[in-house]
Amino acid sequence: MYTNFMSSGGYTFPPPVEFGVDYEDIDSENSTRNELANLHRDRLRAEVTKIRVSWKLTPEQLTAVATHLRPKEFSLTFWNATTAQRETKTMYCSRKSAELLKNDADPLEQYWLYSADIIEC
Repeated sequence: MYTNFMSSGGYTFPPPVEFGVDYEDIDSENSTRNELANLHRDRLRAEVTKIRVSWKLTPEQLTAVATHLRPKEFSLTFWNATTAQRETKTMYCSRKSAELLKNDADPLEQYWLYSADIIEC
């Protein structure tokens, strides 16, 4: 079983409960359709990476993961399932969300669902 999906610097992110990678093209404003609905593309970049990931975390893990996703941009090494290789790209985190899953008087029994969208710069 593969568990090391992402790392940044010397930090390895915990194994995720969900991990998906989208590859999106970015077109310029000059991409249009004519009257026959034929597309005329002006593609600026191909296959820009967007990672959708979520974890079930303890409070301590949540603090560590959130800290590593906070910078304006960062180097991220991640598993690319389409090439079956690890890749390293400069990324930023556009969206983060934390949801309490289980609250208990014992902090060791408290869990958070933390999700993020991480996008290639």
